[in-house]
Amino acid sequence: MSKKGWKILTVVFAGAGVLMLLGAYLPVLFPMDVNIYHSDKADGYIQDGTPQSSSYTALVVSKKGGDVTATCTSFIYFYTSSIPNNAVITSAKLKLNVGMMPSSQSYMSLIVLWDSDKIYPHKPYRSGDEKYSNYDGGKSWVIPKQYVGKWASVNIPTHWINKEGWTKLALYAPQSGTAITFASANAGYDYRPRLEITYTIPKYHLTVKTNPSYCDVTVAGQTKNSGTSGATFYLAQGTYKVTVSKEGYITKTTTVYLNGDKTITVTLEPEVHEYTLTVYTTPTYCNVEVHDGDTWTANSGENGECTFTLEQGTYIVTVSKDGYQADTQTIQLNSDKTIYVTLQPEINEHVLTVYVDPVGATVEVGGQTKIVPSTGFVEFTLEEGTYTVTVYKDGYNTITRQINLNQDMELHISLTPQRPDIAITHYMNVIGLTMLLLAIPCGIKGWYL
Repeated sequence: MSKKGWKILTVVFAGAGVLMLLGAYLPVLFPMDVNIYHSDKADGYIQDGTPQSSSYTALVVSKKGGDVTATCTSFIYFYTSSIPNNAVITSAKLKLNVGMMPSSQSYMSLIVLWDSDKIYPHKPYRSGDEKYSNYDGGKSWVIPKQYVGKWASVNIPTHWINKEGWTKLALYAPQSGTAITFASANAGYDYRPRLEITYTIPKYHLTVKTNPSYCDVTVAGQTKNSGTSGATFYLAQGTYKVTVSKEGYITKTTTVYLNGDKTITVTLEPEVHEYTLTVYTTPTYCNVEVHDGDTWTANSGENGECTFTLEQGTYIVTVSKDGYQADTQTIQLNSDKTIYVTLQPEINEHVLTVYVDPVGATVEVGGQTKIVPSTGFVEFTLEEGTYTVTVYKDGYNTITRQINLNQDMELHISLTPQRPDIAITHYMNVIGLTMLLLAIPCGIKGWYL
């Protein structure tokens, strides 16, 4: 074999290999659905203007001339509404089982007709449906004689297929003296006319971003986690329910129509949990206030009890009553909770002002000690009650006073200087010595005179 022959053979083998590989992987790369639709038993034909019974097992296509004695137009109906509206039809093939052809014919030429208004042929067909002028489109079809007893097929335009109902076709003989028969829908399951339709469903990317991140996203039975960049699905064109969920948040479902690559964002609201807060108070009949920006109030009543139904969160609880010190505490409500609050009796405090002369004296009262400054007074804030006030200073006599402090009070105290002990002794010595001196002459006179 010459070099040129080997080159040609190489190209042939390589081309065949590529075609085989494409044939093997094409359905994977571009998924396709092939559906076979069988004709409805309403099919049949009109012979010389007269509708024939659709119960016949043959479809007749003929035109008068020569040995052909009648003109017949046949009609076929396929219910193709099950094809998805978003399907892209890539091919449509009409297949008929050939019954018979006159021996004088080596082939049969016919036209497959279609009405773009989807009116003709009527279903069931009626007189007038056989007119060529009723139809807008035609597809020529030549069937050799050797197809008798076999299946013959012809590709028809894909836009003839009606996704919303019936695909209706008419078989018309354009040449005089030609005739052919086909098995009808009444001829049995294995011989019924067929319409083989191949279509693809377009697929697009749907990306679902979520707020917060890391949510579970379910679309068309698939569940993915959104992470921080979103969950992406590869789906056929159509309408989908998108469900987004995450623990602690309210699950949300939305609907999206996908007819191209699309990105949506779904925001979840935090789950609302409600719990019961029970407050017991001592004493009873206390005012209870719960606050978190909003405020709820209640009275504990004769049982010293009140309850609140609140959403999960942080609250400030204040319990109060006249004559008692209020109690405030913060609680974290993340389950049913009970708290007990005991109020302490209210303590009245008053100001005691003690004016002292001289300055520098020390004032003691209620366990507090203060030295009188140059202002001449000191102040004490004391609880209501009875107290002993003691004021003292070196060189002065100490003064003690009892007081009943039931309001703000002023007390004025002046200290008196103390007599020094040495002065008293001096005076006593002088007086004693004087007395002794006087006693001497008296004694002399008394004893010797």
